[in-house]
Amino acid sequence: MKRKNKLYFFVFFIFVLSLCLFFFVAYLKYIAVLEKVEVVTTLRVGDVPSFNVDTSALTFGTIAFNTSSQRTLTVENNYDFPIKVEFSVEGNIWEFLVFDKIIFLDVEESKEINISTIILTDEKQGNYSGKFITTIKKSWKENFE
Repeated sequence: MKRKNKLYFFVFFIFVLSLCLFFFVAYLKYIAVLEKVEVVTTLRVGDVPSFNVDTSALTFGTIAFNTSSQRTLTVENNYDFPIKVEFSVEGNIWEFLVFDKIIFLDVEESKEINISTIILTDEKQGNYSGKFITTIKKSWKENFE
């Protein structure tokens, strides 16, 4: 009788372990990063506005007090499944940038993302920089708005 109980316990243990492994693999697939792009981002707070048309970096030029600036990025889904695109910023420029943090794209869909800056009168003049980070993940979202 003890041997039979041990066998049931062993089978139950293997079942629970397999179930945990299945959910762990599903979780890893959910959070798996497909692509990550980091773009150098700069702006200058100053008295005389100027602009920069550099396409290799996300630059805003010099922004005067009480003004704003905007750059537009186009994000396209070239995968054969829906994706989740997350945006974040590193560096001291983060406090000046306004943008959508997450978007979802269906297959072959593209969207324009506006990245805006607003400079108030109490901001300190100087150069600000950082990285604008785009992270693409597989989306499990069923419906797209």
